[in-house]
Amino acid sequence: MALFGRQFGLPYPISLHGDFYYWGTGTGNAQVTIIIGGTAEDWRPSWDVVTEAARSRNPWGVDEEQDVPIFVCRRPRLDLPSLFRHLGPNWS
Repeated sequence: MALFGRQFGLPYPISLHGDFYYWGTGTGNAQVTIIIGGTAEDWRPSWDVVTEAARSRNPWGVDEEQDVPIFVCRRPRLDLPSLFRHLGPNWS
């Protein structure tokens, strides 16, 4: 999304991964969030609605990238900056 999102009207990505974490959440307060990875159980404490929408399958990727769920999460239980701080950076 960082490279192609603008042409599709998508916001710049907000991520807990690597250096993205230090860029923060920007000025938006999204009510819908797309999350790549984890499990529905990981995300249910933070959003009212968590739906697995798709899976990214890459047989040539490293083990953790071969079959990754993509979730659409709606109605966050905290505002985006608070949620972002609560979840913390993901350095894995």
